[in-house]
Amino acid sequence: ANGYEDEDGCPDEVPRNLTKIVGVIRGINFKVDSDELKPSSYTVLDDAAATLNKYEDICLEIQGHASAEGDDDYNLDLSQRRAESVMNYLISQGISTRRLVAIGYGETRPIEEDTPDGRVINRRVEFHLITGSGG
Repeated sequence: ANGYEDEDGCPDEVPRNLTKIVGVIRGINFKVDSDELKPSSYTVLDDAAATLNKYEDICLEIQGHASAEGDDDYNLDLSQRRAESVMNYLISQGISTRRLVAIGYGETRPIEEDTPDGRVINRRVEFHLITGSGG
């Protein structure tokens, strides 16, 4: 079994079950104009917590992103609060605070055009692995 970044002699490739919690995480949703998670998000976050519990040396950067609608400063603040909400949920599921960092990027990193459909996609949460600094 590959514990990922370890001394087991296996290549330190990201295990398949870790890849499902990397990148844009579909299914994490918030109430409108709020950092409050919708209950429908809990299943996705519970799965992420279970995966993180299997790999105790993995740390996670939780990124909050916003669409270009509204004030830049407000979007930056909202995306930070949303990332922190996700982080707090994972902490409530037993993930150590030392393994998580929440960063709000506001509207600075769009992945789609500024259209109605693109704005929906740009409002998102992403997870990125940070290795070697867990505790």
